[in-house]
Amino acid sequence: MLVLGRKASLALALALILWTSVSCTTLAAAYLVDQLLSKKAPTHLWTGTVVDQSGRALSGLTVKVDATATGDTKILTYDSTTDASGAYSIKFRWSDQVDYTLRVEDADGNVLYSHDFSNVDNADKTTDITLTGSVGVAISGVVSDAAGQPVPGAVVIAATTDSLAVAPSVLLDNTSAPVWTQTNDAGIYTITGTLNTYAVICAFEPGHGFSYNYGTDTDNNGQIAVNVKMGGGGRYNVDAQVVDSGGSPIANRVLDPGQRFRVRASEKFNLSTTMDTVVSGNSLFPSLSTKPSVQQPPDFEFTVSATAADGVATGLQDVEGGTYTIDLLNTGSDTPATALITSTNPLALAADGVIVVRVN
Repeated sequence: MLVLGRKASLALALALILWTSVSCTTLAAAYLVDQLLSKKAPTHLWTGTVVDQSGRALSGLTVKVDATATGDTKILTYDSTTDASGAYSIKFRWSDQVDYTLRVEDADGNVLYSHDFSNVDNADKTTDITLTGSVGVAISGVVSDAAGQPVPGAVVIAATTDSLAVAPSVLLDNTSAPVWTQTNDAGIYTITGTLNTYAVICAFEPGHGFSYNYGTDTDNNGQIAVNVKMGGGGRYNVDAQVVDSGGSPIANRVLDPGQRFRVRASEKFNLSTTMDTVVSGNSLFPSLSTKPSVQQPPDFEFTVSATAADGVATGLQDVEGGTYTIDLLNTGSDTPATALITSTNPLALAADGVIVVRVN
């Protein structure tokens, strides 16, 4: 017969009390969820509408009510799908000991909204949901080269941002991988995703390098057209030609201080590291010997103070091909110069190029 000392007896008693407490809590929680499973709890409706931040009704989304209880691993889910007006209606069973979570998911299972509720009343409940960004927006367009010919097989990724002054966020699928596609023989692409104000498109093809463009859903119809013009792979010289107000070249002249200017060529975005991930992760372009990011267009600038024959300031830059936005600035500051760009802006650099600038 086992005889325990007083301290041992107290320890055993305390352990039994703790075990009983934990077990009772677990059993009680299991009972609560089982009560919902066995349909002993009252039934109510959880209704509402789902819209995006522009007020557009969102159809085809899955709305779920998850019922959980502390100490129980079971999750009971009641769900519905939004109709053409964005409305949903979910039958759920109620208990004052159960916690509820309302979720919205897209067709790929991405969670677009989630909110935890406690102390839900024994009554029907209404929750209208406004999702941040526009959901299910189709972005489509044509990727073409500098001559306007379609570029088939270009890889296209998308990102979104509320401001063009900040870096955009890449669109991801439900496995947290970048969403991507390739253009067809006509250079056409389509990507669908959840967007904030702007959709940013990045296209890459080894023979053409990188190019970007952006657009917004101005009419709130869930569709954005974003065409992308590409430059060319390789390196090219960029010169500037200075002309007067009549378009005649200002040749062989040191420009007056008020006529001098800086050319700044830049790309608003840089999604090259994401493109590296997409290309390597999907074994695209096996003949490509370097990462795509090597061909990301660099920002560059130069100052024009004098011209040579035909008004051209020659040999100014040797840069990677791509599509550049051209800005003219005063030589001593970042304020815009009075000069005007008369050639194409943005510049799809696919050969040695000349930026034609008109000065007063």
